[in-house]
Amino acid sequence: MGNFYIGAALGLGHERGTFKQTNGITRNGGITNSLYKSIGAGYQLSLQNRDAIEIEAGTFGTSNSMKVGGTVRYKFRR
Repeated sequence: MGNFYIGAALGLGHERGTFKQTNGITRNGGITNSLYKSIGAGYQLSLQNRDAIEIEAGTFGTSNSMKVGGTVRYKFRR
């Protein structure tokens, strides 16, 4: 796979819920704990000075609020 990589993480997510009443008012509905999960794939570019740039895309969040995102990192290797 060369410079490609995949990563994953599991954890405990803490969410505050809301609900909408029949009269249209939105109220806080309490707190929920749920499984937090993250999975991503990326590519690492090695630079001439031994540092690296990582470009990663993935999905993360809990079952109620999964999101898609991306990250670019500069890694110092001294």
